[in-house]
Amino acid sequence: GPYDAQGLLDTIATEGVTVVTCPPSFIHPIVDLAAQDDFVPLSSMRYLHLGGEPLISRKFRAWLQSRNFHCTITNCYGLTETSDFSTAQVCTTEELLAQETVAVGTPRQNHRIHVLDRHGRLQPIGAPGEIYVGGEGVTRGFLNQSGLTAERFVPDPFHPGQRLYRTGDLAKWQADGRLTFLGRVDHQVKVRGLRIELGEIEAILRQHEAVREVAAMAREVAPGDKRLVGYVSVRGGRTVTTAELREFSQSRLPDFMVPSAFVILETMPLNASGKIDRQRLPEVDWGRSQSSREYVAPRTRIEEKLVQLHAELLGLEKVGINDNFFELGGHSLLAVQLVSRVRKDLSVEFPLQSFFRAQNIAELARMLNEGRASSLTDIRQVSREADVAELVLVEMAVEAGAPRLFLVHPVGGHVNCYGRLAGHLGPGLSVYGLQSPDPEHLPRKVSIDEITELYLETMRKVQPEGPYFVSGWSMGGVLAFELARKLRADGHEVRLVLIDPTAPQALPQTKDVPLLLWLFTQLFAGQAGQKLSVPLEEIRLLDTLEDQLNYLALRARMAKAFPADLDKSELERLFMIFKRNIQALEDYQPTPLPGGATLVLPQEGEAGREDVWRPLFEERLCVSKISGDHYSCLQPPHVALLARELRGALGFSAGELAAAGLPAPGGGYQLAGQEQGGGNA
Repeated sequence: GPYDAQGLLDTIATEGVTVVTCPPSFIHPIVDLAAQDDFVPLSSMRYLHLGGEPLISRKFRAWLQSRNFHCTITNCYGLTETSDFSTAQVCTTEELLAQETVAVGTPRQNHRIHVLDRHGRLQPIGAPGEIYVGGEGVTRGFLNQSGLTAERFVPDPFHPGQRLYRTGDLAKWQADGRLTFLGRVDHQVKVRGLRIELGEIEAILRQHEAVREVAAMAREVAPGDKRLVGYVSVRGGRTVTTAELREFSQSRLPDFMVPSAFVILETMPLNASGKIDRQRLPEVDWGRSQSSREYVAPRTRIEEKLVQLHAELLGLEKVGINDNFFELGGHSLLAVQLVSRVRKDLSVEFPLQSFFRAQNIAELARMLNEGRASSLTDIRQVSREADVAELVLVEMAVEAGAPRLFLVHPVGGHVNCYGRLAGHLGPGLSVYGLQSPDPEHLPRKVSIDEITELYLETMRKVQPEGPYFVSGWSMGGVLAFELARKLRADGHEVRLVLIDPTAPQALPQTKDVPLLLWLFTQLFAGQAGQKLSVPLEEIRLLDTLEDQLNYLALRARMAKAFPADLDKSELERLFMIFKRNIQALEDYQPTPLPGGATLVLPQEGEAGREDVWRPLFEERLCVSKISGDHYSCLQPPHVALLARELRGALGFSAGELAAAGLPAPGGGYQLAGQEQGGGNA
């Protein structure tokens, strides 16, 4: 995922980091900075362990030849299925300067490496073959996938009674006994250190109604810079644009699996067997062919500089201010380098997350001009003298004249979790988020009543009168429930939708700080689509809050549950908001609400959730079930179903849902009252 190279450099310097382990592409932006004469932050680092993708030595030469190079580089090869790096070698400066690609070394202790042909025979020196790994590191297999385990974990013919892991990687032995990595046997590829099955991308693209045939490939734009490309042919009488394919992919695939470019062909090239001939697929024009936007030349000095930086980094001749970085072939690691150049060349501090929010270069220039760079630290950057009510409102998808939906934050305090949902809700609806103010703007202890009064003040500033559309997930459901109570008491019509809301009675005691910290990191991990396996007992062994938070943050970053650019002060701020919200929930005693509502629950959610909420409504409560669990219901592919149910519950007709690209509501079932469906008074 995205990270801040300068921030990591600063961490290495201030913390005195001595060992770094990462894929080569992760370190490229860092060594680019470290090679500059005015940087000396890597002087503490003594060991750099690289693995996960081929080491392209050219990328490191400027650093190797600079006065800031002080460490030993080790190139490694290993897989999750074999527990650890299986081969390694220390790289000399002379070798790195002389060779373009670097060998992955010799087998480590208790590891065995065999290079075999397709019949399972040992390959001689210099002959390519598939890597099979044996030894103590080989795991037992894949959980609940016996067929795949049998295919990949095979009997070891050289050590009876033991097994080898069949990697699918190609390699050859050198005369000096070292292993050279050559690529993949099948269509599984590694792009920027992430293992990607091209078949998964192809399966998703085939779901598009206009697509007939699909082929996905990883194209190397430059040494060490691989990008995914999606080739499609279109069904007769249908049309599709690259922008439509990108949007379709983004709604169904993780960001790192979305192709950087799409090529639309009349027909796919076929071989003699009638299969797609991948060797004859055309090269990609990494320029304006990937952008569906009209070219507009830069108008200001900042726009000119941004256009220049985009063109230089992406290797393009013509870039306009309406262009989007990712549509032109950019990816997260290139974005890191671009943001670093923006900071250096324009002398402005600009968070990486803000870059991902900008729709085009013109918007990026506007954000830089207005100082509206925003990330998880949005609220902190607003003046302390600002009206607190203005600090909680986030415009997520605003359409002039459209009815407004207010989505209330979960216990973590921010509304980032609703990003994909807002994008799926379609036209005809404006979406606003309500997020927690900074700890400095509210007392450390506040009640649900006080929080919702503040949010009501905010809502009335953009919508003085009803009807109001209010919804929330997790703790946001509790807050939405209380907002509906206040609005209905004032005589307003409210359509209320609770998305797997928290049961207030089942909360931890706020005095148990290790448990709160553990829950805090689990919340972020779940929202990032990750699982964080850190036993609570490990946290309790640490003496201070600072040590506990630092340890959990380290584990969370390793699991990609926390953004890499989340610094210590920001982490502490987010935890204080989390703790304040938990305490407010702990003291909350809900009472029955006049009117009804819709309750949307995931199929894999906590049992009995509807039984907790049923007695809290005096009128009908309609319940809809969607796929997913408490966290994944907000992620693809389940989020599209959630958007469908939410719009249906708000009273949108089947025709309006179709216009928004959503199917008709699936139909809830009734817990109380007379009518079935999503509407509520």
